Amino acid sequence: MMVSIKYSLEATGLWLAKAKVDKPQPLEHAQSNLRDAINEIRRISHHLHPRILDELGLSAAMDALAVEFSEQTGIAVNITKPAVRKLVQDSISTTLYRVVQESLINVQKHAHATEVNIDMSIKDKWLTLSISDNGRGFDSQLNDKTDEYGIGLRNLAERVEYHLGEFSVQSSSSGTLIKARIPKTSYANNQTVTKGTLA
Repeated sequence: MMVSIKYSLEATGLWLAKAKVDKPQPLEHAQSNLRDAINEIRRISHHLHPRILDELGLSAAMDALAVEFSEQTGIAVNITKPAVRKLVQDSISTTLYRVVQESLINVQKHAHATEVNIDMSIKDKWLTLSISDNGRGFDSQLNDKTDEYGIGLRNLAERVEYHLGEFSVQSSSSGTLIKARIPKTSYANNQTVTKGTLA
């Protein structure tokens, strides 16, 4: 909700700029205070993450998400990932978990897909997480989107960028690809790749 308000204030600022009207000082203060509040909430939330991440690690947590999603939707999930309990530090594990979680929620709500592929790998000094589906796609432009779908993706982008990472969305009528990349400077790597299919 706070991020949604942030985008509304930014849109108001853009509208004023196009109208060649100076941004009022109260609007400047509101944006500054809201940024501080969002950063504080993010700091607090980084200390909160699903218990399964502590108990079993990111790899098992992703498996659990995929199993639950397949049972609820009947959509097959194919996973390729490093099979280690402690892949990265807790805050990054939480971010990657949320990327998978939000992506699966969007597939369930919007994609009309029959298959999802989740791939996590470490290569060329980057940890890359990709979630693709064979659904109907959507408008992948994240700028100025105010609906629940767009805000969710913007939230993910900000989570990934917090770790100096990159977040991208590609979508067409043949499906959607969501990719999060975390640089080596932000993670500790230790990997053995395994594959699995959940239906």
